[in-house]
Parts: sequence; C-alpha cells; structure tokens
Amino acid sequence: MATPLQPYLEQVNLLDPTSTSLEQIEHLQQSHLSRYSFNNISVLLGETPDLDLEAITEKVVKTGRGGYCFEHNKLMFELLKHYGYNVKMSLAKVINNQDVQVPRTHRVSIVSYNGEKYLVDVGFGYICPRTPLKLLDKANESDPYQALSNGDGSYTLSIKTPRGFFKLYTFDFADYDDADCMMGNFYSANYKDAVFTNNLVVSRITQEVTYSLRNLYFYTINDDNQECIDIENVHSLESILKTHFNIELSKNELERLFSQASKFHT
Repeated sequence: MATPLQPYLEQVNLLDPTSTSLEQIEHLQQSHLSRYSFNNISVLLGETPDLDLEAITEKVVKTGRGGYCFEHNKLMFELLKHYGYNVKMSLAKVINNQDVQVPRTHRVSIVSYNGEKYLVDVGFGYICPRTPLKLLDKANESDPYQALSNGDGSYTLSIKTPRGFFKLYTFDFADYDDADCMMGNFYSANYKDAVFTNNLVVSRITQEVTYSLRNLYFYTINDDNQECIDIENVHSLESILKTHFNIELSKNELERLFSQASKFHT
C-alpha cells in the first residue's frame, strides 16, 4: 500500500533495512539533517505550517523548502515507526538556560531500545544533536550533549560549551498527540512574541560543516573555526539560500523575506 512517506523513504535510506539498531537511527538522523534545512521561512511569509503528513512530505521532501520541529520531527517519528522502532512523541519547553515558564513549542521523539530510552531530534536548528542520546540518571560531562533526569520524571537536554553545560529544553513522558502539536505550531507561527515570528532562522548540518543563517548574518561553522558574513541585499540572500540550503524562492518571496529579516537585523 502506498504511504505518504514514500518520497522520504527513497531519500533517507537505512543502512540495513533488515535490522534495527542505534547506528541505523544515527544514520537516519544525519541523512535527514544534511539533506533538509531547518527554517521558519513559511512563518515569515505569513503561513501557518500544515502538519498533515502529506503536506509536510510535499513541503520538506519534494519541494525542498524545509521547515521547523513540528514538521521535521513528525517525519522522523513516522519514519522510525515505519521501520519498527518503539517510538513515542514528546513536547518540550525551550528554556535556553533560564528558569522560566514557557509553553511546549518543541516536538521530539523518545525511542525505547534494548531496555533504554533515547532522545531523537532532527528539528532544533544549528545546534541539533546528530545522534540518539541516551536518557541519563547521572551526568556524563564528557559528552557534547546530555539528556539528564531532573528527578521528577522530566529530563533536560543540555549542550556542552566552554562555560559549562547550557540547558536547551526540558521534556517528559506524558501522552501527547497531534492536537497538542497543533497548539504549539499555531503559537510558534502566530504569537507576536514567539521566536519564529521575530527572527529569520535557517540551518543545515552536514558531516563536515554547519550552515546557519540568522536574520541577515550567515555563518559557516566547523570544528576549527566559524566565519560570518553580512547579507547585504536580496541577491545575496537568494544565492545563500540556493547554494547552501537548496532553497529556491520566487522574487516576491525573496523580497518579502529580506524585508522581514531587515527589521530583525541588529
């Protein structure tokens, strides 16, 4: 029977379709991150992303327009289910190292494998983890990321920085469904103070380099250094989107996007 996932299955393939393993999940994550861009372009063009699986497949996979967490992580969730993994949806609160009350606006997946649970995320921008992360009861400060128990049934994902671990988001094992995602998606795409209505963000993570665009700054990041250039005009924006993110927009869309990003640029 045909599945809306078919175009995705053809582009992001398993190493060995006859078995399941953490290595397979890591391969799927890295294939996804290197091929599809994370971005909020549709939001800044006045659209609320459609979370129907066929619509996501059309936008992210077929047309290459990319998307944000509710789109990317739904694709990965359905892909893991398709290949027989025990996977559960969770919604996270993005805290950015602060003790704040915020809504659940980030979708992730939790995979149960060989008696352990792992966080799988392909929708958190340029600092998205590239591998499944084991949920920990004790800190493991040697790893670049850690998903550590808070002692109350919830976990916090942190990233290692020169100043110590930076807390990115918290998540739990409560039951969430597509209706919860619709609420978070609507907030992210429409609320006047939401991050994605006040910034242009685009990223793509390859094995060798991470490309990240925020408003009118474009970064090229690798293990050794980081380079940044200013995007000075619509032509430059068009070239960067096409060359580094495989995104092609109409002239009208580019002009509107540049105008929006210019308002946020400091």
